[in-house]
Amino acid sequence: MKKTLLLLLLLACLALCACEKDKPLPSCQSVSDALCASQSTAELTALDEKQIEKYVLLSASQYADAAVSIDTTRVTAECVLVFTAQNQDGVAALESALTAYRDDLLAQYRDYRPQEVPKLESAQVRVNGLQVALAVLPDADAAQQALDECWK
Repeated sequence: MKKTLLLLLLLACLALCACEKDKPLPSCQSVSDALCASQSTAELTALDEKQIEKYVLLSASQYADAAVSIDTTRVTAECVLVFTAQNQDGVAALESALTAYRDDLLAQYRDYRPQEVPKLESAQVRVNGLQVALAVLPDADAAQQALDECWK
């Protein structure tokens, strides 16, 4: 009797969990805002679709949503790039593009402003479902914490 009751209770819990909807992803802009608010940064400028294509080498057809801000003075390597893929197949392409962007910045800043290299080396491309983010900021731990908070 106890086993049957326990089994029914377990099945009821599983049924309720199966009915729970996946939590929708936050907008790219809200993730970007949270990352920037997590610490003091250089003045970052938001890029439009054409500028994203020029700097990050991603066309608007490769993502559903984006928020990209960079230090356009290029005095710092600081930037926040957040993209939402259109589907699961697009995630790998976004991840690859952001990794290439970070690696290119690392190569450029290694000679230009070597004091920026630690920011770039600690920056990680992170993925959550269809969303991909790269934050090159002074405090990588605070950025990771802000990103985790947005994505929970």
